[in-house]
Amino acid sequence: MNGCTLRNIRAQLNISQEDLARILRVSLLLVSEWEHDQQAIPEYVAAYLERVSAQGFDSFVCP
Repeated sequence: MNGCTLRNIRAQLNISQEDLARILRVSLLLVSEWEHDQQAIPEYVAAYLERVSAQGFDSFVCP
């Protein structure tokens, strides 16, 4: 997964960089670096986002 794909998935899920950082328990700076291809996106992040993207974010949110 590259930064553009991550950004597109985040936009599809309608969540901010801040929200994604909170969900993944990483810094906002790291999310920004991923989106600008300045840091490699870890495999666990790519797998999680691909799964969430395929199933829809609501299926992962607790009521």
